[in-house]
Amino acid sequence: MPISQIWTLEYLGITAAGTGGGNNGGNPITGTPVTKTLAAWGITGCEITRLSQAADQCVLRLEGVAFDADEIFVYQSMLSIKRSGVVWFQGVVTKTPKMGRPSAEGVQYVVSGPWWWLEQVVYQQYWCLFPSAGGPTATQMPQSHVILFADVLGDLIDTGTQIESAMTYALGANLPLQLGAVGTEIEVPDEAGSDLTIAEVIKRALRWHPDAITWFDYTTSPPTLNIQPRSALAPVSLPCVGAPASEIEITPRYDLQRPVVSIHYRQVNTYQGLQQLFESIDQYPADASEVQAGALVMTVDLTGNRYTWLTQEVTAPGLDANNQAWWQQKLPQLSDAAISNLSVVDSSGQVNPVNDGDTVYGNELQTGSIAGWMTDVHASEANASALFNYDETTVDDAGNTVVNHVTGKALSVKVVTTDATSQTYQSIGGFIAGDPLPAPGLAAYYYNLLAPLQYDGSFSMVEEEAGDSGGPFAGQVLNLTGGRSEWTTMNAQIYVVTENLATGATTLRIGPTKHLSPADMVAHLRAARDRVIGALAERVTGILTGGEQVLPTTHPKETSGKGAGSPPAHDIYVGHTGTPGQAPSGSPLLTVKPTGLDDSIDPDEISSSPVVQLAAVYVVNNGSVQQTVTYRSPAF
Repeated sequence: MPISQIWTLEYLGITAAGTGGGNNGGNPITGTPVTKTLAAWGITGCEITRLSQAADQCVLRLEGVAFDADEIFVYQSMLSIKRSGVVWFQGVVTKTPKMGRPSAEGVQYVVSGPWWWLEQVVYQQYWCLFPSAGGPTATQMPQSHVILFADVLGDLIDTGTQIESAMTYALGANLPLQLGAVGTEIEVPDEAGSDLTIAEVIKRALRWHPDAITWFDYTTSPPTLNIQPRSALAPVSLPCVGAPASEIEITPRYDLQRPVVSIHYRQVNTYQGLQQLFESIDQYPADASEVQAGALVMTVDLTGNRYTWLTQEVTAPGLDANNQAWWQQKLPQLSDAAISNLSVVDSSGQVNPVNDGDTVYGNELQTGSIAGWMTDVHASEANASALFNYDETTVDDAGNTVVNHVTGKALSVKVVTTDATSQTYQSIGGFIAGDPLPAPGLAAYYYNLLAPLQYDGSFSMVEEEAGDSGGPFAGQVLNLTGGRSEWTTMNAQIYVVTENLATGATTLRIGPTKHLSPADMVAHLRAARDRVIGALAERVTGILTGGEQVLPTTHPKETSGKGAGSPPAHDIYVGHTGTPGQAPSGSPLLTVKPTGLDDSIDPDEISSSPVVQLAAVYVVNNGSVQQTVTYRSPAF
C-alpha cells in the first residue's frame, strides 16, 4: 500500500559535522532544505528501527528507479521524517545500496540516527606528558589511551559523570545532537582503554547498568540523547487482545534475579619487597551466603599500592679512645710481635673534628653508611690521637737484641663519629598509589536493579498509521492490558522499536538490552572480567611506574657529615654520575637537586643550572673509611 500523505521527508542539506567548533550541537549544513511527501520523493517503502545503545536506522526504498541513476540523497545528506509536521526521525545518509535484476531494479538509502556520529569520534583525555625526551616540564596533552571513571587527578568519578565528560568532548566536534538527562550515577572501578569511540565509552559505562536505556528525542533541535534506568522510564499501556494487537510473546525472566551480589575487590600491594594480597568485599545483602545457586560473585582486580623501601645496616659502637685493643685494630703496627708492654698513656680530649664547625659524636661508624634519609642521624670525620708507652725489640747491625723503651709516642687515626646506633635503618623511598577503592554500594545497586522481575519477548500491532496508539515508544516501559494481571504492571524495557510506515506495523522488543546488558550470569560477570586495569599515577604525573624514583623528602634531614645547624639535604635522583666540578653525566650514580632550585628543573637538565653533587656520604667497612663523597656546588 502507498505511504500516507501524513508522512513527509525534509532534505536538510549536506552536513559538515566533525569539523570542530564545540557549539553543543547544530552543525553547519550546506544546501537548500526541500520538503515533500514520501510518495513525492518516489519512496515506496520506509522502515524505522530504534535501538538502545546503537544507532537508530531508517531504510528508504525506491522501487522502479534505475539502479545506476543519479542519487537524490548523497552520502552524509541530512534527512528529517515528519508525521503530520512533527519530527518523527532525523539522521544522516550513511549507505546508498543499489539493486538490479531482470524483473526489477531500485535503490535504497540507509539513514542512521545521531548515535552514528558517536561511533565516528575517538574519545581522548588529557595526560601529563613530557613534550620532548628528557624535557624539563610536563604538559597536559590529549591522548586516545584513556582511563575511564577517573578524573585527571586520579579520583574516581561516577558513570554518569564519565558519560557527560565523553559527550562534552564529542560535542566539541560539532556533532548534530545534544545531551539530555543522564540517570546513571554509580561509582565503579576505573578501567583503561585505547582508541575508544564516544559510543563505546557510553556502552562501557552502561555495562554497570544492565537496566539502562538510551534513546533520542527527535522533537528537539538538534535531537537529544537521553539515558535512563528502567525505574525512571515512563510507562505506556497497550491492549494485548483485539485490534490493533497482532502478535505477542512474553517470557518472565526469573533467572535474572539474584539472591546475593558480592563484589570482591582484589589488590596486590608491594611492601618491603613482598607482594601482599588484599581483598575488600562489597556484598548485598550483607548476611547472605555466596555459596548458593544463582549467587552473583564478581572479582575486580585493582592495581595495588607500591612502596619502595630504603634499608641501611649500621654498626656504630661507643667510641673509646682509651681502649688499647681499639687502637691496635686501627693501627696494626701496634700489634706487631716486636711491640710489648703497650699502654695508652692519655687520649682525653684528643678526638677532634677534621673540619671547623663539625660536631664530634659519641659513637664510631664501623660498618654501613649515613645517608640523608636517615632521620635525626649525623656523622662527621674526626682525628683521634693519643700518647703511648711501649717496648720495641729490634736487632742491631751486630745481631744483638736491643729493647727500646718508648714513652709518650704520639699517634693519630682518622675516624667517622656518629650519633647513630648499631641497628638497621629503614625509610619509605617512594610510594605509588594503586587504584582507589570504589565506595560501598555497587553491590546493593546491582542487587536492587536485578530484583524486579524482568520480562522478555515482543509485542506487535498493526495500525492504520504507525503512531496512532502513541509512540515512538523509545525510552518507555511497556505494560499490557487484557492479558495476565501481572502484565499490567510489568514495566518491561523497550529496547528495540521497528515501524513500517507503509503497512502501519509496529513491533516492540522488550527485556534487558541483548547486545550489552547481562541476560544471564555469564554476561553479568563479563562487566568485571573484561575490565582493563588503568594506571592513574601515569596519567597524573607522566612518569611510568617502575622507572626512575625520587627518594623521599618528607623526613627532616641534614647533609651527611654535618652537625646541627647544617643546611637541609636535597632530593636525590638515581641514574646520573657526578664528578667534582662537572655536570652530571655518564654511568649511574647519584646527583642532588637542591631544594632551592625551581621544581620544574628536571634532573637530566641539571647541567643548565648550578652543578650540585652529594654533600657527604661515608662508606665504612670494618671500621675503615672506604669511600667519602664530599664534593658540592660552590653555589650551595
